[in-house]
Amino acid sequence: MSYKCKLERKQLGSDLVFALIMAKTKQKGEPKMNEEATHFRIYCCGNVNCLARGADDIWRVLDEQIWLAKLSERVELRRSGCQDHCDFGPNIQIWPGPYRYVELTPAKIKQIVRQHLLAGQPVEELLAKPHMRRQTGKDS
Repeated sequence: MSYKCKLERKQLGSDLVFALIMAKTKQKGEPKMNEEATHFRIYCCGNVNCLARGADDIWRVLDEQIWLAKLSERVELRRSGCQDHCDFGPNIQIWPGPYRYVELTPAKIKQIVRQHLLAGQPVEELLAKPHMRRQTGKDS
């Protein structure tokens, strides 16, 4: 098994654990998204298509905006592999959710930090639509 496959399997495992923790938290009636105790995990696509479309710039702006908004203790920023929205990159996925934002620019990142992370309201017009997912060519 290649090093990349091992990393992807490890990442998938941590994603599953995080999703289970978030689901259990919601069941217990813990604080809602817009309350102070909410923590976010953001996956920024780092695959070649998103990188070619400016994912590194999006990462830098996102990191800067998180810091400026004083959210560093509540937001974990991670680089991910392909998120299957290659034609609409760069993109990010925010948990709890998932909320997938596509075709990102620095201005859109600022709006996401203000509206989603600070105010607890996802930015509906920037979310991925079902038709945006990359087609694999397999019939299901």
